[in-house]
Amino acid sequence: MSEIIRLKAHVRIRESARPHGRRGRPVNEIMTLPRHNLPKRASHFIGRERDVTDLRQLFDSTRMITLTGAGGIGKTRLAVRVAETMLAGFDRVRFADLSEAVGPDAAVRAVADTLRVVDDRGVHEAIIAMLRPQRFLLILDTCEPSVGPLADLCTRLLENCPDLRILATSREPLRIPGETIWRVPPLSVPARTSGPQLSLLRPPEPDVAVVPGTSLRPQEALRYEAVRLFVVRAGSARPGFEVTRDNLGQVIELCRMLDGVPLAIELAAARVRVLSVRQILARLDDQFRLLVGTARDLPARQRTIRATVEWSHDLLSDDEQTLLRRLSVFATWSMRIAEEVCAFDTISREQILDLHASLLDKSLVTAGPEVGGRAHYHLLDTVRGYAAERLTAAGEEALVRDRHLDFAVAALEDSARLAVSDLSWPERLAALRRTDHHRENTRRLLAWARGHRPVDGLRFCVALRSYWAVRDATGEVVAHIGGLLEETANEAPSAIRARALALYAELTLDGESVGTAASAADAALKEARNCADPGALTTAYCAMAQVGLYTGDPDTAHRWATETLDLARDNDDLVAEIVALNVLGSLLLGRDRAAARALFEQSLAVSESINEGWSIARGLTVLGVIDLPDGDPEVAARALTTALRLFDDIGSARDSARCCAALGRLAIRTGDHAEARSRLVEAMRLSIASGRRLSIARAVAALAELAVAEDQPVRAAALAGAADSLRTEAHPPGRASGRIRAFAEERLGADTAQSAWHSWRSLSVERIVNEAVEFPTVLPSVPLTPRETEIAQLVGAGLSNRDIAERLTITSATAARHIANIFGKLGVTSRDRLAEWARANRR
Repeated sequence: MSEIIRLKAHVRIRESARPHGRRGRPVNEIMTLPRHNLPKRASHFIGRERDVTDLRQLFDSTRMITLTGAGGIGKTRLAVRVAETMLAGFDRVRFADLSEAVGPDAAVRAVADTLRVVDDRGVHEAIIAMLRPQRFLLILDTCEPSVGPLADLCTRLLENCPDLRILATSREPLRIPGETIWRVPPLSVPARTSGPQLSLLRPPEPDVAVVPGTSLRPQEALRYEAVRLFVVRAGSARPGFEVTRDNLGQVIELCRMLDGVPLAIELAAARVRVLSVRQILARLDDQFRLLVGTARDLPARQRTIRATVEWSHDLLSDDEQTLLRRLSVFATWSMRIAEEVCAFDTISREQILDLHASLLDKSLVTAGPEVGGRAHYHLLDTVRGYAAERLTAAGEEALVRDRHLDFAVAALEDSARLAVSDLSWPERLAALRRTDHHRENTRRLLAWARGHRPVDGLRFCVALRSYWAVRDATGEVVAHIGGLLEETANEAPSAIRARALALYAELTLDGESVGTAASAADAALKEARNCADPGALTTAYCAMAQVGLYTGDPDTAHRWATETLDLARDNDDLVAEIVALNVLGSLLLGRDRAAARALFEQSLAVSESINEGWSIARGLTVLGVIDLPDGDPEVAARALTTALRLFDDIGSARDSARCCAALGRLAIRTGDHAEARSRLVEAMRLSIASGRRLSIARAVAALAELAVAEDQPVRAAALAGAADSLRTEAHPPGRASGRIRAFAEERLGADTAQSAWHSWRSLSVERIVNEAVEFPTVLPSVPLTPRETEIAQLVGAGLSNRDIAERLTITSATAARHIANIFGKLGVTSRDRLAEWARANRR
């Protein structure tokens, strides 16, 4: 038998050297191999059209491409799809599955078996002899268990087989000359919006998973590969499934939480058989139990997310496994953070760089954007979850999280000290963006500090005071600070508690309860007086002054602002000096604008002396607003436009909204209503992005002022009434509210004005916004027939088509035709707009 085998090998090698047939293929090769052995796909290939095209083109300039990426990212499917599109360009295409190849020579022998070569002179030589005369595409799938032997094989093949192309898949590169590495990205998902959507402005229903809304329509969302994959696979699992406006936001958030990883998305979609998308989303905290599949066409290592990650983990060295599990505490990190936090016991600081590079090469660590000149990294959520389990099992979780908190507190306190120096504005902006990038780390550190290290948690919060002022932190942050204050009632030093209580007061001022802020400010003052820390006392005075201003207590505000100013100047606390001058200036706005301007100009000068762009922009905004009634419009426009540029650089939606609203009011004053509409709509968009109900109320109120200028009393009253309804008891109606109501009563009469005032107050926030930015195109005196006028008035009274038909003894269809004619004559597109016109033209 062995002689027969050797004879076959000898014949095959000899025949491969014979003259080729008319298409350049060895004569015997046609008989020995089918044209290709690509695995049949059990489901349709979705997405990655650009990747397929680019990879095909890349083979024009390179002979070997290695597709790398994390487990489940879709390397094998992409390789097979590329090969399918290239069949016509090769004599033969062979797919070698190397996932079961164990041992130093097993992978090379698996390649030989796939090619059906028998080696009597050595397996490498037999493979080379087989491939040398052919135009051949060789796909080597799952190379990571045998990188060394396969690297040697591929090097020799590329040297000896000029018409060979190799397409490999591996979780790490083979690192050989001529290899082009192609990192397979996750599937595309819709980007997150810059701020919370309208659905998040209202409290969620109990026991319901909340997801960000989306402005995309279903058909638009299906342009994204991850969404398309989920919808198609979910439709296979439950025929009839489709994406709708009701579940679209949940589908998108699901794809985001799964990092756009195809395997995870497919396993989640399979759960649609028994769970709704909302239920799947709510259960994603336990991905490893939820994301389990039973598809027989998948190898065992890809039938669960756990098996996929475990496969990669088991190929790591001990030190690589240790670093990976320690990295799981971060949402994102730079090399410096990894070196400071993860280097202890068995891993030295000097080892981190090489170990980290190895994890990156093996697709377990993912490179992210460069932030502030430093490369940043993260783990895919599936990898992080598995690594976190290993960290807990190793008994290292508390130690690593404590080290992370220690590092963060020290770094932030250093940054806070630098913030009062003469940093340039670009340096300040870079620091702001670094903190933005680490926002999820901030959440994790705060959650860990509560119950474990509450005093250090307060230090962490205090160090972020300036950042949270710029970013308008509320909600979750305030809850964490409140919880930390409760935990440290008898533990934290007075100086730390005083600063933390003052911060808590400042962050709750613009919320639902000014009373909470006042209590916190009082407590801060008491703590500050118990310690010999001038900085803590200044911070407490600042909080007291701001509480006085917000609660309408000018005497209290003036007293504490004056105390703050004196103490700040004595201690060279420029940030506190800015706050005090702003409070004193605000107290004078309604009485002495010239004196107020002088104080705000002083504040602006201090801000400019330390290049504090956010304070500069706020100062310019106030100075522009002061000039709105009767100042030089060009001066006001320059101040507001400069401020808006700074706010846009910072990314402060709340402040940009106020600035846009002021520019809109300036346009109203100059009679440019088209510019006013544009500015005020932008103010509304930014207010929504800020996620603040009060900000939306202010934008609606500004649109009410435009309606007055455009002589639309019904719309003006409806907008002003809605703006008041969006405010809370802590935020009384704006100064223009009474003036707008008087205007509406004068034009419409008291009863009609009252009806208009309340017409939008019961609407949802989203409906109010939609109505506010839909400007009427109504002509005030368009002639209608007597019957049309009568029907318009009945619509204005709230009657339906059926009610109108019964009232006028006509059919509902006739009433509908009349209303359609009225729409055409008046240029309106909804019954609400027609009702508004009817109320404004009531006879």
